[in-house]
Amino acid sequence: MEAYVGAAAFLLTLVIQLPQAVKVVRTHQTRDLSILTYVLLMITAGLWIAHGIIRGDLAVWTANIMVLLLSAIILGYKLKFG
Repeated sequence: MEAYVGAAAFLLTLVIQLPQAVKVVRTHQTRDLSILTYVLLMITAGLWIAHGIIRGDLAVWTANIMVLLLSAIILGYKLKFG
C-alpha cells in the first residue's frame, strides 16, 4: 500500500509541474509567473529531497528532484524572458 501512495504522489507531483514547464518552454511567456513562488518551490523541493534521502524514502526524493528540475527550468525562463 505504501508503494502505491508513493507512486501516486510521484505522478501527481509530476503532473502538477509538467504542463507549466512545457508551456513556458514552448511559448517563452513567463510574465504572469512569480519568481518568488518558484524560488520557494525550489527551496521546498530541496528540503524534501534531503528529508527523503535521510529517511531512505525513494518516492519522496525522486519526486522532488523532478519538482526541482522543472521549477529550475521555469525559473530560468522567467529570468531570461521576464
